[in-house]
Amino acid sequence: MTNSRQKGKAGELEAAHFLTSLFHQPVRRGQQFRGGSDSPDVVGLDGLHIEVKRVQQLNLNAAMEQSAREAAAGEVPLVLHRANQQRWKISLYAEDVLRLAAAVAKLTTQPISPPCGGEQSEKQQDKGKDHEPVS
Repeated sequence: MTNSRQKGKAGELEAAHFLTSLFHQPVRRGQQFRGGSDSPDVVGLDGLHIEVKRVQQLNLNAAMEQSAREAAAGEVPLVLHRANQQRWKISLYAEDVLRLAAAVAKLTTQPISPPCGGEQSEKQQDKGKDHEPVS
């Protein structure tokens, strides 16, 4: 159990650093004592309840249900997740996309740029060049 807690803490700290570099404002690991809206995995992004999962095999439905259950009224429930050697991904309910956009717009007054390591590789960029735009 301790090993699982240490892995969870490491993932939450990594996610907090990623979000800090993405939004250009301080994000930190929340206090993990009982779950719920008063103890999210990361804090510092008003309007968002972020459940962090740093695992190889993710049960996304369970993670989304946990985030929705623990989100305070008005918060957008999100799951920020990644496996080893993968980039961070954000999952949310489709009907929350506009609420997410509104929350992000309130969070920052400067342009959001990819954090270190968030840029596409040359291989990924080349992949997109093969496709013709749809008219």
